[in-house]
Amino acid sequence: MSEGDELRSDATPRASGSTLHADAVLRCHACGAVQVQSPLHPRKPWRRILYERQDYPDNFVDDTFLSLLVTNANVRNPDFISLVFDSLAITQQISITAIFLTVFWTVLREHISPTFLVCSDVFLVVFGVAFKLALDSNFNIVLIDLDRILSNLFDLLKFLGILLGLSPVLMTLTSAYSNDTIWALSFGMCATHVFLHDYTWVVPHRNTGFAGTISLNAAVFASILLASRLRRSSDVFAFILFAFLMFAGFPFLARSMRKYSSRLHVLSTVLLQAVALVTLLFISIATGVAFLFTLIFVTLVCPFWLKWIKRYKNEIQGPWDYDAENEGIQ
Repeated sequence: MSEGDELRSDATPRASGSTLHADAVLRCHACGAVQVQSPLHPRKPWRRILYERQDYPDNFVDDTFLSLLVTNANVRNPDFISLVFDSLAITQQISITAIFLTVFWTVLREHISPTFLVCSDVFLVVFGVAFKLALDSNFNIVLIDLDRILSNLFDLLKFLGILLGLSPVLMTLTSAYSNDTIWALSFGMCATHVFLHDYTWVVPHRNTGFAGTISLNAAVFASILLASRLRRSSDVFAFILFAFLMFAGFPFLARSMRKYSSRLHVLSTVLLQAVALVTLLFISIATGVAFLFTLIFVTLVCPFWLKWIKRYKNEIQGPWDYDAENEGIQ
């Protein structure tokens, strides 16, 4: 008998008495490996365990492995209006940065006096603190913490004294540098502030502290750089105080407004956008138009873009994932 005849003979079923025995073939779905097993010695069913040696290869994949596959279990697909509402926090900060730059331009050109700017700062402090306290107490004067108000007022007075004493120094801080260097650094710091700002801080149910420290430091650095180009120490004092109110104080007021009412959050954002647009148009029509297109892009185009690209998100979960919750409990 030839070698080929022997192979064909081994491949055919073998008869034993009146019973015909056929070998069982197991194929691995992962690598395609084939293993032949006699039905006279059936193997135990495969189990997904590591502490027991089984009669299966290490790369064996059972037919039921993908039955536990879950797709897009945690994917949230918000509607377009919700995305537009969430984008208001971004346009709000862009508007504040634009107002900050226009105020610097008007002070540099001496279109407004330092006395007027200081009076505006005082009004913003009084109105902002009173409005925030009213919102936090739900307009109930009994719930207002007077001790905390006095403590914050004392801290504010100390800050004003330090800023007033440092104003002459800050005015000449960058006298050795050219204007082009200061403008470039200031623009870069303002862009850093906008990109790294903690926009989740305005979410009412968030209990963690303000995390945008890098953004705040960038804004303060930009205000000091720009203030060093002003001609009078009184201008430096008034302008830096205004910058601190906008970048350090307004986020707390914005959080209180959104927590109190969504309509109030929308109204305040629209008001800031209008003020920023009008002041920019006063400086340059091209700058105002660019700002308007930026608002449209962030408020309308980006939410639509995000909603459109969400359809391609595919998150898969299965038995191969690490169960962090159960592992921590154990």
